[in-house]
Amino acid sequence: MKRKLRITGYCLIICLIAAQILLTPACSKKTATRTLSSIAVTPNSPAHLVVNQVEPFTALGTYSDKSTADITSQVTWTSSSPVIGVTDSSGKVIGISAGITNITATMNNIISPPVTLTVIVLSSITVTPNSPVNLVVGAMQQFIATATYSDGSMANISSKVTWSSINPGLITIGLGGMVTGLAAGTTNITASMDGVTSPTVSLTLVTPAMSH
Repeated sequence: MKRKLRITGYCLIICLIAAQILLTPACSKKTATRTLSSIAVTPNSPAHLVVNQVEPFTALGTYSDKSTADITSQVTWTSSSPVIGVTDSSGKVIGISAGITNITATMNNIISPPVTLTVIVLSSITVTPNSPVNLVVGAMQQFIATATYSDGSMANISSKVTWSSINPGLITIGLGGMVTGLAAGTTNITASMDGVTSPTVSLTLVTPAMSH
């Protein structure tokens, strides 16, 4: 009996030693700690932002193991000039007033390179054609609203402005500036946006017989 117990004991010891040998390499391996190395903000060269408009930014983190991840909602967003552009926790920036501000994202003491954002304001609106030929009742005429901004840039904003006619019974104006003649007469057309109104454009509606 003692011999059997001794043999059993030897077997247990051998099994324990074997298990320790097998487990030791795995246990000795140290778990690598992944750390944030850098943050990149996109867009890094955004188009000019108009006052009251929103520009969404994204933060991409690069880690010590070369992996990357979207950390937009984890970083702290900062604007160097909040009176020009304000950020929220989701990375969205709203234009407040004309000027230049720098946008950065920070996490674990890592700061992204600054992104320069220029906020501009609408200076004027021009409607073309500004001296249209007579429009025959039942016919259509496309008008274009062009914005000029504080930095001198221009853009077609025909679908964004509010179109108006002093005599709406003579025409209908689509959202994109398409005018359809309804009845003979004269009216003035304007385009407005953000408190800015274009010069008036005079439009005369004539019947088919009058156009000959």
